[in-house]
Order: sequence, then structure tokens, then C-alpha cells
Amino acid sequence: MAHVGGYRPIEDIDDPYVQEIGKFVVEEHNKQAGQGLVFVRVVSGEQQVVSGTNYKLVVAAEDAGATNKYEAVVYDKPWENFRELTSFALVPEQVVKQVGGYRPIPNIKDPHVQEIAEFAVAEYNKQVGKALVFISVVSGEQQVVAGTNYKLVIEAEDCGVIKTYETVVYDKSWEKVRELTSFNPMPERIVKQRSFEMRVGGYQPIRNVKDPHVQKIGKFAVEEHNKQAGKALVFVRVVSGEQQVVVGTNYKLVIEAKDADVTKTYEAVVYDKSWEKVRDLTSFEPLPEQQTDRPVKRGWYRFICNCGKI
Repeated sequence: MAHVGGYRPIEDIDDPYVQEIGKFVVEEHNKQAGQGLVFVRVVSGEQQVVSGTNYKLVVAAEDAGATNKYEAVVYDKPWENFRELTSFALVPEQVVKQVGGYRPIPNIKDPHVQEIAEFAVAEYNKQVGKALVFISVVSGEQQVVAGTNYKLVIEAEDCGVIKTYETVVYDKSWEKVRELTSFNPMPERIVKQRSFEMRVGGYQPIRNVKDPHVQKIGKFAVEEHNKQAGKALVFVRVVSGEQQVVVGTNYKLVIEAKDADVTKTYEAVVYDKSWEKVRDLTSFEPLPEQQTDRPVKRGWYRFICNCGKI
């Protein structure tokens, strides 16, 4: 089994397919070890694309009424109806495995995220005797620990005036634990700055595609695609491109790369946040031959918010 790339955090841990894998983990372990664990949920996880997918999951399961956490690895190859549990181990209580730093929440309108925000306002009101009224989540990030930290920017009404607050909530839903760890008003200057940052503008043409940084982004796109797809494309050059400033920069590039000595053209989108050493390949597609001479399509955007830092 050739490893194509390293493990990457699973962005949507509540995805039904991921939860199905978690349930399989517990059931398969029970068969192998003669135990009677009861699956609760997948807490966190990473995945690695090989000739199939390795899922490294932290799973919560009940053992004689006590909820414990287990780390498991499952190899999954759905097109062959093949799924195998390759490891299963109890996570000691003192081990808190942090999967990674804060990452943008893809969908801040998710009901669970809204529920977390409403909790933050209600809990703050209880603690300090206020009567804020929750309005909306402006932006947010999440961090997988032994549970999840939610760092949210929230709008709430205070005596008829809409104000903005930054809050952090620790959530461990499978144990019914939820704690407000911070709740602070954001200075007006910061709010204005955030509002400016969060305005997602359209793509603008890159004036100099020969710029070393742009070429480096193009080379990264090819190398990352090779890792993810098990290919061996050889980067040639960036032909054209556009960039979009969000909280970081989206680069939409038309790239030439050799595939078995044949030069082909691809369109790639890379999200780059160099000051935090974040660079993600978000799409990579071959361009039909008749489209290679056309300008890059406009109008696409990826809304990325990373408003946890002031």
C-alpha cells in the first residue's frame, strides 16, 4: 500500500460517512476482542489518501456505562466494498491529542455553530447579569482537542445597540460538556477592520505571472495534486492567473504540466496565507483542449474567514 500523502484533518467530522466508519470501528473491535462497547460518536479524525483511504479516528464509546475514547485506524476502499480495522487502542485520560491549530469553520450557518453561539451569549448573561440578545455569528474557527474549541465572532444587541463580541466555547457534546472560556467586546476599530477583511471581492488578474511567488504557488499546486491523486505530473509554468484577497489570498491559476512527456493545461485554485504558513490546494482540474486558450473563468470565489486573531 503506497502512501500518497500525509494525514490531513477531516474538516466535517459530523459527516454521516465518517460517523459510519466510526461505528464500524466499534463493531469490528467488539467482534475481534469479544467486547460490548457501544458506539457514541467520532470525536475527531484525520484521513490519508493511499490506494483507498486511511481514517485515523478518535472515537467515543461506552464501556459498562463509562464513556471512554479510543484511537482507531481504518483502511477503506468503498469501490471494492473493502473496509478493515488496522488498529484500535484506548486513549489514556491524561493524553489530550491536539490534531491541529484553529481552522476556519466552513459553514457558520450550521445549526450546531449557531447553537454554540447562542449558548455563549446566554452563559455570558448568566455570569455577568447582562441581557444581551444574540443576533448572528459573523465568522469563526474551530480547533479539535479532546473535544472542540469554537472561537466565534458574534453580533448581539445590548440595549438596542448592535455590538460585536469575540468568544471561545469548549464543547464536548458526547459527554454533555460545554463551557464558555472567554467572551469579550471587540473595539470598534477592530470590528471595522474585520468587516473590511471579510468583504470578499472578485478575482483580479495577476499582472506578472512570472513573479517567483506565483510560480512557486503553481509548482505547489502540481506537487500537492501528485500527492493527493498519486500522479507524477511535472510542473512547467504558470500560464495565466487571477488572485482574490480574502483573509489570505486565493490564487486561480492556469498551469502547464507534463504528463508522461505530454504537456497539458490545468486550472488550479490555491488558498495561501503565508504569514501563518498555510497553503491549501482547493481544486485542480484538467482544462479541455479547446479551453486552454480562453481566459480564466471569472466569478468563482471561496469564502474563507479566519477571524480568531486580533
